[in-house]
Amino acid sequence: VLTLATIGGMRGLFTYGFDPEYTKYKSFAEMKFRGSYSVATTVLKETSRLPPHHDPTKSRLEEIHERGSLRVGNFKDALPFAFRNAAGNLVGFDMEMATLLAKALGVTLELVRIDRDKMAEELNAGYCDIIMSGVAITMERAQKMTRSNAYMNQTLAFIVDDPRREEFASWEGIRSLGKLRIGIPAQVPYYISLIQDYLPRAKIVPVASPREFFTKSGKSLDAFVYSAEAGSAWTLVYPAFSVVVPLPDPVAVPLAYLMPRGDRKMADYVNTWIELKHKDQTISKLFDHWILGKGAAEKEPRWSVIRNVLHWVD
Repeated sequence: VLTLATIGGMRGLFTYGFDPEYTKYKSFAEMKFRGSYSVATTVLKETSRLPPHHDPTKSRLEEIHERGSLRVGNFKDALPFAFRNAAGNLVGFDMEMATLLAKALGVTLELVRIDRDKMAEELNAGYCDIIMSGVAITMERAQKMTRSNAYMNQTLAFIVDDPRREEFASWEGIRSLGKLRIGIPAQVPYYISLIQDYLPRAKIVPVASPREFFTKSGKSLDAFVYSAEAGSAWTLVYPAFSVVVPLPDPVAVPLAYLMPRGDRKMADYVNTWIELKHKDQTISKLFDHWILGKGAAEKEPRWSVIRNVLHWVD
């Protein structure tokens, strides 16, 4: 009788005490653009489907108007800046910004999948006119491409197994852990030098993509360096991991849009447009929508690591 009672009690606990289905990612995966725009959009998965047609004597701004379309480069799995939602649509903060830029130019929009490792070559060759995909500003990229002014700052963070989040809460605590194996995005050498300055004893392990960390190398590494804003979206997909920002003195990492090397005419236009989008609150509203998970049309804010775990906002 006692055994049956115990089994019955446990069954009731798991049936009524826990949600058997993890649903926090569902609200993120179902996200749509904040606004409704009358911009014709074509999505291309591979750059090979869009051969470059670039005249080096012209600014891309001229070519955009002559062609009648804006070609925006984006990366695979660039949550929350560019990703496919549950309906299969390419959405995200920068995809909505790209739509607004095409609207401002009065042209259609072509979203072009590009290779992170070849972004400078593909951009300069003419596969796309601009890269909008949550790209951090680095000195290496500044030598190969023309960047816009920063449109947003991200915060350097560690992604760790959830039980270890307290170990990474401060730089002093992290240094006391000894020789750690730290994964760093292979495409961002700036992160490598930064971590070497903060954690000189750590072994740096390049990781091709966030998904590789979560699905393959995560268990062999102590942590993965990424931004808190983008990392919060990934931990919705992989809830066994947590985002931690070491204190004190959080490290800011600015984001920018990338354009062909030396094309100041295009850069001046985009910089003016970014300034106007800051002034009319468009960027802050899209930040609320895509990063913080809140908006005027929503009855309750969407679950967000930045709000519900890091407690940076109310």
